[in-house]
Amino acid sequence: MKVAVLGGGVVGVTSAYYLAKAGYEGALIDRQAGLARRSYSAGLLAPPQYWPRSKFSWPAPEATSPSC
Repeated sequence: MKVAVLGGGVVGVTSAYYLAKAGYEGALIDRQAGLARRSYSAGLLAPPQYWPRSKFSWPAPEATSPSC
């Protein structure tokens, strides 16, 4: 299977490495020269910060208190 990894940051380079190691072939594409220079998100995605929770199909977690 051929894949394309978009973004040559830390996460993109790591993803491309492990995909190649698993036998996939493809390309790593970035708009600038040089790889792994920055790590803006470093793989951290926090959807509720960017999109309303109502856009997702899972229910909101119930509030719980720790048991002692």
